Amino acid sequence: MLNYLAKQITNQSPSFDCDFPRQLTISYLHQQLNYDHQKLDEYAKTHGLEKETLLNLLYKLGFQRNTFRHATDELSAGQQRKLALATCLLTPANLYLLDEPFNYLDTYNQDQLVNVLQTVHPSLIMVEHDPTIIQQLGFPTINLEY
Repeated sequence: MLNYLAKQITNQSPSFDCDFPRQLTISYLHQQLNYDHQKLDEYAKTHGLEKETLLNLLYKLGFQRNTFRHATDELSAGQQRKLALATCLLTPANLYLLDEPFNYLDTYNQDQLVNVLQTVHPSLIMVEHDPTIIQQLGFPTINLEY
C-alpha cells in the first residue's frame, strides 16, 4: 500500500481523490530490504548522506564500530533495518512513509524510535501491526482490513 502511495505522489498522478503539492518530498522506509554489496562509505555516497552522520546514527542505534567494515548485504536483518531506518531519517522530506519500521528492532531500538516519533512529530504515514506500539505512539489510526 505504501509503495503504491509513494509512486502516486512521485508521479503526481494519483488514482484517488487527493492532491499533493508538486514540491512534496518523501522519504520511504520499505518493508522489504534488498541491499547491493557496498561498504557503508559507498552506500552513504550513493544515497547522498554524509558518511560521518550516518555512522554516528548507526552507532546510536547499536551498531558496533567493527560492523562499519561490513558490506551492506553482509549485515544481519536487524542491522539492515537500522541502516534503512537511519537512511530514511537522514533523508530530508516533507512526508515520511514508514512500512513496518519496528520489524527486526530490539525493544531498546523500538523505544528509541517511539521517542523520536513522539518528540519530532513528523508528517508520516506508517503501517504497523503491533497494537502495543500503536498504543504507545498515540497517533490517529486508520484500521484497514482485507
